[in-house]
Amino acid sequence: MPTFVFNDETEVNSYGFRIPNKGINLKRFKANPVMLDQHYNSTRAVLGAWKNIRIEDTKLQGDSDFDSEDADAQKIEGKVERGYIKGASMGVTFNRDYMQLNPDGTWELTKCELYEVSIVAIPSNKNSLTLFAETGEILSEDAIKLSISELSQAQDFTTNKSNRKMEKIILSATALVAMGLSVAPENNSDLSAAIERMAAKLSSESAALSAEKTAHDATKAELKKTAEAQAKALIQQAKLEGKVTADEEADMIKEATENYALTARMLSKIPAKVSLAGKLSNTEGADGKVKTIDDFEKLPNEAKLAFKNENPEAYKALFKKA
Repeated sequence: MPTFVFNDETEVNSYGFRIPNKGINLKRFKANPVMLDQHYNSTRAVLGAWKNIRIEDTKLQGDSDFDSEDADAQKIEGKVERGYIKGASMGVTFNRDYMQLNPDGTWELTKCELYEVSIVAIPSNKNSLTLFAETGEILSEDAIKLSISELSQAQDFTTNKSNRKMEKIILSATALVAMGLSVAPENNSDLSAAIERMAAKLSSESAALSAEKTAHDATKAELKKTAEAQAKALIQQAKLEGKVTADEEADMIKEATENYALTARMLSKIPAKVSLAGKLSNTEGADGKVKTIDDFEKLPNEAKLAFKNENPEAYKALFKKA
């Protein structure tokens, strides 16, 4: 059982903060220490479980226990055994109320809950950490970074307020640069004009950002629509092939929308089912041209039964002709 590092509390992750191991709630995870493939929340993405979960020095780690009877798990286990995959990534809750600024200027998430740990290509502390809202929804990278940025701004305001005298000198120099001035304004009128120019610039930048967000949202909606259409087509074809039942159709469309490649790969491994009618149509001499009793008698018993059940009127007509 190869050992994977889930978290190193000395490392700052890609979002700009560290997670102390003592603040990670492991209760739920230890009750169901699931090992997922790339944080994909599906029973088909379960690769196995984690054993011997422990903290050693600065690292939270565990031993991998792959499901040896699952074909996909076997492939990934092989890559791990051969040394091609070494990375694990935590999926934890994120609440900005538990963010704390350290004296060295780094942020810490002092409290969170571990949901799952996934096998990934890149180790968790660097690029693959996944954060969840306490409702279970995955948070986007932009939302997390914006939240931390707002915390930093609030912290700067508090620090500056407690050092008002020093701030006045620092902000005066900063304000000159922001306003595009080389020297301080000589009167209130000049200062007001500079502030108005800066406000107009900020307003223009804000409008540009808003337009960019609107375009981004429209693109995102179109991509979602396309993904849903592709997923529906995939599952409907699988349904026609007998790989998906009517009861499973809605759930499978949802899964295919979220991860088309994984769902398509899974469906490709399921053999298509052939109906009795299909067998009849593929039987020599039974290609829809059963016109006489002689044609009927040439069919194998299974095809005869299929013809009788699926073509009752044609079956009766054969014997009327006799």
